[in-house]
Amino acid sequence: MSRVFTEQGVSTLSTVLRSDTAIDASVRIIDCFVEMRHFVADNAAMTGRM
Repeated sequence: MSRVFTEQGVSTLSTVLRSDTAIDASVRIIDCFVEMRHFVADNAAMTGRM
């Protein structure tokens, strides 16, 4: 079974869960969202040609 989270959902969850592990996981997941957004923006022209 797969789980899908939005960037806003992870951000909201990180305000509720206060353990060091939960905070670290939230930061890493949000960093992944930011990295994906940069990748998509950097490759928008190539994606449009496909």
